[in-house]
This record gives sequence, structure tokens and C-alpha cells, in this order.
Amino acid sequence: PMVNNDTISFVFLKSTGSPETAPIGQHQIVASQALGNGSLNYKISYRNAILTVKQKELVVTAESYEKEYGQRDPDLRFEVRDKQGTEYLPTLFSGKLQRASGEKPQTYTIQKGSLAISPNYNYSFVEGNLTIKKALPIIDPSFSNDNNLHVVSDVIGTSNGDLPSGTVLLSLKESLVSSTAVLNGAAKNKLSELPDSMVMATVKYSGDENYLPVNRTIPIYAIRYHTNGG
Repeated sequence: PMVNNDTISFVFLKSTGSPETAPIGQHQIVASQALGNGSLNYKISYRNAILTVKQKELVVTAESYEKEYGQRDPDLRFEVRDKQGTEYLPTLFSGKLQRASGEKPQTYTIQKGSLAISPNYNYSFVEGNLTIKKALPIIDPSFSNDNNLHVVSDVIGTSNGDLPSGTVLLSLKESLVSSTAVLNGAAKNKLSELPDSMVMATVKYSGDENYLPVNRTIPIYAIRYHTNGG
């Protein structure tokens, strides 16, 4: 014990575990150079201690996204924070996220994929979602003033080469005229008993598992040809 109010006010401590870049594991804490009031009156011995460097705990949170059917996937990104909420650069990680496979309109989980990090870190992962929504197709109806009197509607998908299915309903003055299935991207609705004046026709595409419903209104005027030239 120290006497006469002598004190030790400073001890120099050194450890390989002190730097931020120190690897995980146990490191010696080496004490030396004790100083204080009357310290030169004593023979001082030192006992080392252990500094344990643990893995840094991080939380990786995948961002969530939306896209329409037929569009390319967005770049999948993520946020990195520690338990105290401090943000870290995603460049700590190698690899990339991966989402569950599929292109139909529904929600797919975004998973950690091939993400990897130095063994000095441990991380938990919060999944994100990619929601694929139904797309809005293009519907292009046209009236064919032939003897059969048809409205032909092209139904065009947003994905290259995609052919929407479903049905096309044709109505005149809010009365249903015909319902026709879409085949190979087109529907053909037959008309009959058209008046000798212009009427507005409503073309309604029903939509399908990938595409939203669409309505279009077009004018129809049936030209009558008479055998007497009148």
C-alpha cells in the first residue's frame, strides 16, 4: 500500500486490440510508466489484462420496390446500421441481394443473396419486397365497315411479344352487343342493326392476370350502299 498520501495518477496502457481495425479475439493490455505523487519511492510491478474484441453487430435492411409487369427489375439496394443506429457504407459488403424468382403480378421477397462481409462483423438481415403490379395494356379498336360490320380491337401488352388474354365487351348506348375472347392479341366483335347515323361504341377490355382493364370509346358510322344508287 502507498503511504503519506502518495498516489498513482497515470498508467500508460497499450493493446493491439485498441485500433478500430483490430481483429476479433483476445488482446493483451500491457501496463507501464506509472506516474504520480511520490511514485518514485516505490518499486512498481505491472499485471497485464485482457481486452476482448467482439464482432461488430450490424443490421442490413433491404429496400422495397414496385414495378409494373413487363418492366426490368430495379437495382436492389440496402441500408447498413449498427445497433445504435449509426449508418455504415454498403461497400463494407461484397456480393449482391437476390429476390425470389417470378414475373407474375404479386409480391416477392428480397433476400440477402450473396452478401458477405469480413469476419470482424456479424449482421442480421431484414428482407425487403418487390411488388409487381398489373400493367396497363394498349387497346386499339377500329370499326370495319364491311358487310359483316365488325369492331376489331388490338390488345397490346407491355412486354415484348406478350399476348394478353381476357375478353372484349362491346356496348352501344350502354347495351351489350357482344363479348369476344382475345386471341393472339386481338378481339373481333360483330355488330348488327346499326342505325343510319353515327353512334358511340364502348369497348371494354376485361384484363387478365397480368393486365388491368381498359375502356375505350369510338365513333361508329355505318355507310349504307343501295342498289338503286340512292
